Amino acid sequence: LYLVKGNPKDAIYYYKRALQINPEEPESLYNIALALEGLGKRDDAIRYYETFISLNPDGYGEAIGSAKERLKWLKEK
Repeated sequence: LYLVKGNPKDAIYYYKRALQINPEEPESLYNIALALEGLGKRDDAIRYYETFISLNPDGYGEAIGSAKERLKWLKEK
């Protein structure tokens, strides 16, 4: 919700709280990566995308393809 409303810092805060309960929760990992990317925190975003992908090698809907594309783009920057 915070990410959609353009408040990535709050989104990161709440998604990280969710990760305290379940450190492998895919939606939180992916959305933190998106928020960090939006804030220009490239290295942090890469780390979260890599974690998301490594924990979901068989896919997680459309998000896995998007994460792979974004990760490739960030690494080429």
